[in-house]
Amino acid sequence: MQPILFRIPNTPNGLPVYGFGMMLFVTFIATTWLATRRAVRAGIAREVIQDVAVWIFLGGILGARLTYLIFHERMPIWPPERLWAILLALPRIWDGGIILYGAVAGAMAAYFVGHGLFFRHKANVTVLRMADVIAPTIALGLIFGRMGCLLNGCCYGQVACQKGCPSVSFPLWAPSAGALVHAGSQTACGFLVEYDSPARVTHVQLNSPAEQSGLRPGDVIVQMNGQEVKSARDIRAVLDDRKVPRDQKADITLTVERGSDEIIPRFPIFVETKRQRVELPTFRPRTLELQPTQIYESISMALLLFLLLAFEPFKRQDGQVMGLMMIGYAAHRYVNEILRSDERPVGFESNVSVFLMAAGLGLMVWLWWRARQAPPAARQARPEPVKAVAGSV
Repeated sequence: MQPILFRIPNTPNGLPVYGFGMMLFVTFIATTWLATRRAVRAGIAREVIQDVAVWIFLGGILGARLTYLIFHERMPIWPPERLWAILLALPRIWDGGIILYGAVAGAMAAYFVGHGLFFRHKANVTVLRMADVIAPTIALGLIFGRMGCLLNGCCYGQVACQKGCPSVSFPLWAPSAGALVHAGSQTACGFLVEYDSPARVTHVQLNSPAEQSGLRPGDVIVQMNGQEVKSARDIRAVLDDRKVPRDQKADITLTVERGSDEIIPRFPIFVETKRQRVELPTFRPRTLELQPTQIYESISMALLLFLLLAFEPFKRQDGQVMGLMMIGYAAHRYVNEILRSDERPVGFESNVSVFLMAAGLGLMVWLWWRARQAPPAARQARPEPVKAVAGSV
């Protein structure tokens, strides 16, 4: 997980470059390149597909964020003054909150608007032919998009219970860490302390980075990341400090007091404390091992991309490649949803997977029926590729 890939030097506070945003940029470049090559082979001018890419990308981002804010964050869109909060939250794609099916709906809406205004007047541009051009690029985009989810730590899976199975863990400030701590599955940093003063360690998780750093039950934490600690409330304040960039909260350095309380028998009996300060090596808390659902989807989409490209020479009508894409992705997504454990509109996404499967099957059946109804002479011939024009990009 690497939500911030690097920080740009010589900028205020080091301007961060987010992994999720970078993967969205890579997705846009890769899918536009593939769609352009496919469009030329389908007889569509490359300038058209480049315009379509902008419409689809912007519409997809808008639809994805709106779906997240409305269905997950429960942000109201009425009365009108509440809409301002949604508008301010829309551009914050680096926070995640990208619902794929919302992106599909937004991209489709944007395409049909652009098609009605501009694209339908271009040569060889039909909705079904354009759908077949775009279908494999969706699979390619999902490969890079889920890599972005892995870097961001979102769309994570359930706890991997069996040893030896594929798994991945995340730092303590990842979304999955907060969910696991809230559910009581693990501690935030690998140890527990008494709530009142002093911050005395009561339990240390076995085989955790905290235990490996040398932390022991009975240690009294007096400093955490250079800040004074008097109680558990001070530890929580350090973890929640919004002034510290989240990528700099990954490592924890503790200074503890350890030793023994020696009881000396005198009259009256009193306790003499013999303790010494110890600065422990820096350690990085991690979550439990989770199912790498992001990697599963990237692999699945790579296989689906290969299937779509291999099927295309055998298609009989425009639209069949998109139908196969809808069926394949719906089947994968329904199964992958079972393994996921992140906060999301679960019922919404599972139901949409079923609807997408039915729509893909319906499209394939409709194309087959339409082909049987049309006379052989009326069947469309495959258009000739468009030659590149000098100076075109």
